[in-house]
Amino acid sequence: MVFDNYYYINLMTNQGLLHIDFEIAWNSQVKPFIVVYAKDNPLCHKNFAMAFTKLSEHDPLISTQGEVQKYGKAKKGCSKIYTFRDMDRR
Repeated sequence: MVFDNYYYINLMTNQGLLHIDFEIAWNSQVKPFIVVYAKDNPLCHKNFAMAFTKLSEHDPLISTQGEVQKYGKAKKGCSKIYTFRDMDRR
């Protein structure tokens, strides 16, 4: 497996796999990043590494301490929260 910027290249040519890929590709706030990362693989690697490092240094909740939101916060009335214990039972 190779870690490269082909995800962004594919988004530029409407070759996403999931519906969210198409939503991302046409989002005016995200599109500039897609264009830059599609053209600049080293920058894509550098920014990914920086973001991954930041996320891993913020003591993420793990195991039964964490929680997964099924619907997120955007929709009113959709506040079901699944804990990792709930996910293990599935």
